Amino acid sequence: TYLDLVFDANNIRTAPNFNELSFNVKSSDLPLFASTVGIDLGSKKLFNRKLFASQGVLTGSFDDFYLSSVQKFDDVEFSYTGKVANGDKLFVDGDLELKSDNFVNLLKDFGSKYTPDLPLTSFTISGKLVGTDNLFEFSNMTSYLGANKSSGYLAFDNTESK
Repeated sequence: TYLDLVFDANNIRTAPNFNELSFNVKSSDLPLFASTVGIDLGSKKLFNRKLFASQGVLTGSFDDFYLSSVQKFDDVEFSYTGKVANGDKLFVDGDLELKSDNFVNLLKDFGSKYTPDLPLTSFTISGKLVGTDNLFEFSNMTSYLGANKSSGYLAFDNTESK
């Protein structure tokens, strides 16, 4: 495992505010690295893959920051640039792109039991993501499944008040 952190910050002992925190992390055993540093990866298979790399820059406090980063879990890559707020719920407002060389494995990583009749290869989706894990909008969305392109808007509401 490789970890490189470089930062310029104020109030580091009480409430760190980063003018810039750049990070670069690589691990050949993400579950072991995460448990060593006390991070719960959850139950999704995607986050429990062995090979992991992440690099980016964060500015602000841990409660409210701007992030530009790329994460790679084996053959799946996420990039995100935008605001992140850690209130009662994690809130994001930024640009997200996800790429995978194996769409079916990606779906299975998120718990889907879908098995297509024909093999599906690469998948890419990008757009503006705003919201929380239970209530979000994904606008200006463009996706490619192999050579097939689609675009549009996705609204997701999994709140109790819907």
